[in-house]
Amino acid sequence: MVAENWIGSSTSVSGPFGTGWKIWQVPTGESFMEIDNIRVRNEMRVHIFKKDVVKVANGYLYIANADVLSEDVAVPASGTFTIYTTENALEVGDLV
Repeated sequence: MVAENWIGSSTSVSGPFGTGWKIWQVPTGESFMEIDNIRVRNEMRVHIFKKDVVKVANGYLYIANADVLSEDVAVPASGTFTIYTTENALEVGDLV
């Protein structure tokens, strides 16, 4: 399907769970392409490459190694709870 400022499949749906494909241009002149997969045989040059960018505002973001929950827990009315994980998951000095 071809429209005034984009070309793509007629069933194109944007977003991480979208379908189809689409190439479009916004009024500022920037061009965008949304597809499912890219296969490059020789060389791919990019000025900025971003993968799964996470942004946080007005708070803290803490990312740590994952662990396995050893049992299900229910949140009590007080809103606080304790999660028991596998042995040695936390070490002395770790902030929780």
